[in-house]
Amino acid sequence: MKPIEFTGARRIPMVGRLDLLQEAQRRIGRGGVHLLYFEGSGGIGKTALLEAILEQSQWGGRAETLSGSCVAHEVVDLYHVDVYTAEGLIRRVMEALGKWFFQEAQELLPALERARLASDMEAVRHSEAALQAAFFAELAALSEDGVVLAFDTLEVLDHEHDPFQDELGEDAPALSGVRWLFESFLPALRGNVLVLLAGRSRAVPAKLEQLHKENDRILVRRIELAPFDLDETRQYLKAVAQVEGRRGDGDAAARLWTWAEDRGELVHYLSGGRPVLLALVAVLVSLDWTLPPACESPLEELQRLGMELWWRVVGWMVGVS
Repeated sequence: MKPIEFTGARRIPMVGRLDLLQEAQRRIGRGGVHLLYFEGSGGIGKTALLEAILEQSQWGGRAETLSGSCVAHEVVDLYHVDVYTAEGLIRRVMEALGKWFFQEAQELLPALERARLASDMEAVRHSEAALQAAFFAELAALSEDGVVLAFDTLEVLDHEHDPFQDELGEDAPALSGVRWLFESFLPALRGNVLVLLAGRSRAVPAKLEQLHKENDRILVRRIELAPFDLDETRQYLKAVAQVEGRRGDGDAAARLWTWAEDRGELVHYLSGGRPVLLALVAVLVSLDWTLPPACESPLEELQRLGMELWWRVVGWMVGVS
């Protein structure tokens, strides 16, 4: 069975958020260490925004402010198990920025792996310390010209607790890559650095506040992402329509454009302006699937029925009975 291509979730030109894109460019051009933390509910567009800022910084930013900067080519997702340790996170940061910028740190990795195979814990600790020192030194050199990095899914910090490690006492080595991010990586930043963070964490705001308090050179801004407004909802559907048109599916493009023009207000109400639900609507419309009855109802009737109908529609869309 051929899988369905999720048109609405494919990369499309960024809709809205222009002020945030511009702010990111201004901050990297201003110099200093800047942390932008984007927070909001699931499906609000946090990951898409991180990717858009990286892409703009890489290709479409202001040349006079970004010339010579090292921009990560992908977002580091803290959800993945390979970044649950400090070493794993160091490896992913080096991959995201480019391993060739970290030659000394790369050369230390084989010795660390040999020490682990030999179960030589003293050699492991020595190699880990040498790796971190080399990594920070080479990152500092990069930061003189500018570095742009992005970390996603910071809510994993809310779920990291290791009772066994607590029993080992204060001298136990840190097991958490996210903990290392806040306790070692971010405080060590110097030069010209923009770090983008995204998540829906209860713990992160307090940690960022404490980080700035202890390191006032690090400028922190929390930004709550809002849903799309009605105009942005229509722009989103039209952007997906243009993607379908370029792919050669004129019928899907026409259907999506018509929905944007004629039913944009209805779609905005049902989705709440959340990109993840707009993507669901886009794929259903583009495939010309039968839509739930609510999508054919007058907006005034939907508003009268309220949230009960909203959840029934969402359940229908995602296949929940």
